[in-house]
Amino acid sequence: KKGLFDETIKEAEILSYQFPKSTGVLNALAAANLANGNLEISLINYQKVLKINPKSADAHNNIGIIYRRQNKFECALDHFKKSISIDCDFIDSIYNIARIFSEQGEDDLAISNYQKCIRINSNFIPAYRGLCLLKKFKGNEKEIDQMIGLFHSGNLSYYEKQQISFSLGKVYGDISDFKNSFYFFVQGNKLKNINSQYKLENDINRFQAIKKLFQDHPRVQYKNILDKNMCDKRIIFLVGLPRSGTSLVEQILSSHSSVHGAGELELLRNSIIHLDISNEELFHKNLVNLRSSYLKVIENLCVSEDVITDKANLNFQWIGFILTALPESKIIHIKRDPIATCWSIFKHDFLGEGLDFGNNIRDLTLYYKMYQDLMKFWHTQFPQKIFDLDYENLTVNSEAEIRNLLSYVDLDWENQCLAPDKNDRFVGTASNLQVKQNIYTGSSQKWKNYEPYLQEMISKLKSA
Repeated sequence: KKGLFDETIKEAEILSYQFPKSTGVLNALAAANLANGNLEISLINYQKVLKINPKSADAHNNIGIIYRRQNKFECALDHFKKSISIDCDFIDSIYNIARIFSEQGEDDLAISNYQKCIRINSNFIPAYRGLCLLKKFKGNEKEIDQMIGLFHSGNLSYYEKQQISFSLGKVYGDISDFKNSFYFFVQGNKLKNINSQYKLENDINRFQAIKKLFQDHPRVQYKNILDKNMCDKRIIFLVGLPRSGTSLVEQILSSHSSVHGAGELELLRNSIIHLDISNEELFHKNLVNLRSSYLKVIENLCVSEDVITDKANLNFQWIGFILTALPESKIIHIKRDPIATCWSIFKHDFLGEGLDFGNNIRDLTLYYKMYQDLMKFWHTQFPQKIFDLDYENLTVNSEAEIRNLLSYVDLDWENQCLAPDKNDRFVGTASNLQVKQNIYTGSSQKWKNYEPYLQEMISKLKSA
């Protein structure tokens, strides 16, 4: 988290003045800045390390990580390869190369590099996770026995065992052993819950407070916000639960020549979640500041396209804030079959914040109903301001739904929007593999393989 390593940075900066040629100090300063999100400063310090020690495989690897975060994939690959040329078994760089190949749709190259990691170190857990996400297992692969051995070894941290559990859940699903698949998905989620300390009551209270705020104080009070800071870009917010199809919709829209897909911009959540919404005067000032801060983020993207998409799913919570602070923006709400959505959330090992409601079936199904209730509330408060897009309809009647979508956001028709799989933009979410495929039907039926084990979920969601 940004700011977490401020003290470490200050101490390392003092030492760097005293020992400017110390690679240990420079590495510490670079690592702290990297952890804090100060990519350019981190890059400068790692480059200083390389001037002192050109044979530092670790420095090349970390420079590659910085370039990857900046979406400079060719530069990243170049440094990862330089790292391996110095140390042919430098496992972190081999793993990072595999990730880039995976993100670029080069599955075979990614798989071979993940397997190379495992040959170098059979306990290297991230490589198993990456391999399982890409490879369709048949049941006779040696990696399956290795993962089972690791799961039962007692030598893994909670997080490592969590990764192995989700990986085995995927493997057993591949070979149609759905009983064992479900078992390992449950184990993975139990391990996630150990560290998350998630309490559904906190979300219940927040949703209630949001609804009370917008019921008590109509949005007309904030009509002057637009005068504070004008925006020369059109912003489209794609909202809905994770695994509902927001990544696919962004891939479709960003295939248009006028649209830049910005992915998941976290500013709204990080800003709004800390607002004091009990003080109306302060709240109005905060909305003005929120508008200014968000538009600054958009400006800093430095893109030529006129339209920007933000697909941070959980922005569905903040629709009222968006439509008062940024009333000229468009809201696209993507809906999907409730059981398909919840099952897909449950079996994915998400890394982002705010997703711990998916770690057990009870919380997940209750959260889904809260999400539905809040969306109904937003539709009531902001009629005609939210466009509902049905994921299943999109996959069955693609052209008609895409035409409706483009019309709503005032974009002319372009044929490439029918082929989002040809869009080569980077997708840094759990859906990066799916959006590289053709739009296809049937994904919302896959939960039926697990139907005997999902009766609690089905019974709670059947009326949703």
